[in-house]
Amino acid sequence: MKIYCSKDCKICEKIKKSLENLKREDIKYKDVEDLKQEDLKELKEVLKQKKEAELPLVVDEKEKDVCELIVTEDVILAKCGNKIKVIYDKEYDKAIETVRFFFR
Repeated sequence: MKIYCSKDCKICEKIKKSLENLKREDIKYKDVEDLKQEDLKELKEVLKQKKEAELPLVVDEKEKDVCELIVTEDVILAKCGNKIKVIYDKEYDKAIETVRFFFR
């Protein structure tokens, strides 16, 4: 899964920090300002049916779906078609930090 964002977007920065804290390896974070040619081709292919999308944008690489992000203080969700995926959960993050603290 790739999340496309912008460097000047507060929501994007919040998402980036949340995901960096979780150290999720299944999610790649890309700034649209820094995309390389192959990234642009892939994004263009994925957006063919949708024509346009708002940032931040999630692309599920397995299914080539374009998803909407739903962001709150406690959770980040990706709405992909008729499915919702949890990308970040504050309570889960706290639980992981507690476990890490005890197993250092």
